[in-house]
Amino acid sequence: MVMKKLGLLAVVLAVMLASASGCGQDFKQENKQLKAAVSTLTEKSVGLESKAASLQKEVDGVKAKLTAVTAQRDALKKQIKTEWKPKTKGAIKKGEKKVEKLKNTAIIETKYGDIEIKLFRDAANKHVENFITLAEKGFYNGTIFHRVIPGFMIQGGDPNTKTQDVRSYGMGGPGYTIPAEFSDKPHKRGILSMARSQDPNSAGSQFFIVVKDSNFLDRQYTVFGEVTKGMEAVDKIVNLPRNPNDLPNERVEMRVRIVE
Repeated sequence: MVMKKLGLLAVVLAVMLASASGCGQDFKQENKQLKAAVSTLTEKSVGLESKAASLQKEVDGVKAKLTAVTAQRDALKKQIKTEWKPKTKGAIKKGEKKVEKLKNTAIIETKYGDIEIKLFRDAANKHVENFITLAEKGFYNGTIFHRVIPGFMIQGGDPNTKTQDVRSYGMGGPGYTIPAEFSDKPHKRGILSMARSQDPNSAGSQFFIVVKDSNFLDRQYTVFGEVTKGMEAVDKIVNLPRNPNDLPNERVEMRVRIVE
């Protein structure tokens, strides 16, 4: 009887030992897996820290560049504010550099007298600047009024009229054109306006002065000045004898200069 009980106890102990042995193996396996997972996470953490450090370095570089650009911009603003002054007709403030006044008057010299013209920058600045540029280069000097129509206008400014080839008169220009600048200014007596072909943007150097109100030209041609003195010279020129093409029988050469 005792022997049977001892045998049963041995069996139970064997089972318990086997079970404990199995649990120990499972624990070791789980522990190994946990250690592997921790190692992996550690490696990833180190990698992320490295990337974060690299990104921070890039951010610092961008900030440095932005600071440099901002400094350059501020320096440029200061320089522009100090050195640049707009052209003005008004008085120059104390401490400012004197600036050149805008030139707004043209004198057309002819053998019949001078024609003084006030230029309209406010209405046709591109045309005024073009006229001044050509005049200051001597472009108009030696050209003639090649077309005169009594009761209407006189026209000039064609470089071809410096030659004796009358067939080319009225077809010359500076080699470029400028866009139209039509305005509300009417074509009244004494107005200086730009000649052109059928294309509104084909003006170059030729101009005309009307001797009688010609409102049918309004908003069709660019007005860029007005005679203030010397209309008597214009009246003499417009009434000169002329051929069937409205070319005066005598040459009336001009010389154009620009004054303030």
